[in-house]
Parts: sequence; C-alpha cells; structure tokens
Amino acid sequence: MVTDLGWKPAPKDKVINCPICDRGYPTVQAFYEPHEDGDRLINICTACGKRGYIRSDEEIVNGFSSHIMCVEMVIENEIKQKCTQRQIAMTYALALKSDYPTDWKKVNSMIIERWSVSGLERIKKMAWSGKCFEIPASK
Repeated sequence: MVTDLGWKPAPKDKVINCPICDRGYPTVQAFYEPHEDGDRLINICTACGKRGYIRSDEEIVNGFSSHIMCVEMVIENEIKQKCTQRQIAMTYALALKSDYPTDWKKVNSMIIERWSVSGLERIKKMAWSGKCFEIPASK
C-alpha cells in the first residue's frame, strides 16, 4: 500500500507505542515519508493523530510531534458517535498544537450545534488548560 502522500509502509518492527494512547501496532502505523534528506521513518497513531519521527533505526526523536489532519471531519465523526465534551476537548487540544490548518469556524459551529455556546466554552477551557488529558481520580 502506498498512500496518496507518497508514503511507503514500513515493517511492523519499526512501530513504536504512542505516548498518548499507549498503543502500538495495529493502531500505530509506520511509513517511510519522502523527505529532501531521504525517506524518513514516521509513526502515526490512527487513534489520536499523533505523529513521531525516527531519525535512525535506534534513535527516536524526543517523543511525538503533534499533527492532526482533517480536524473538522474528526470532530464531526466524534459528535456523531456521541463522544463526551472531554473527548472532543482532547481532539481540540491536539488541533490547537497542530501545524495543519483547521477551519475553526466550522469546528466551533459544529460544537455549538451539538452543545451550545457554553458547551463550546467548556471544551475550549479543557483544551487550552490540558485538563481533558488528566485521568480522573477513582472513587
């Protein structure tokens, strides 16, 4: 399989666990990404959209960098799946740190349509503060 971006699949042994989801193969997929300095090994978590580059077979770049594409579609699907505001806030937070462009007007209007303006404010507050990633204390 070759993606539309020109990425070629890498062997499963090149997959590293996602630091957010703590998942490996099959959720995390490894590809060789065309780059001006030669193909780079990249790991992408299909569960949360995180991306990690590996400089060589042994050396992993300091964690994963934050890139999430098609945020509008991801949030639309999460809303259809009846995800919680906390789950939407996680995607929102990843999108805030991503280098990929996001149509925030569309994203915000979908959230308002589902939860109202106060729901959007709660989601933004959780996303900006990072509280959406905190694990709730067990009762």
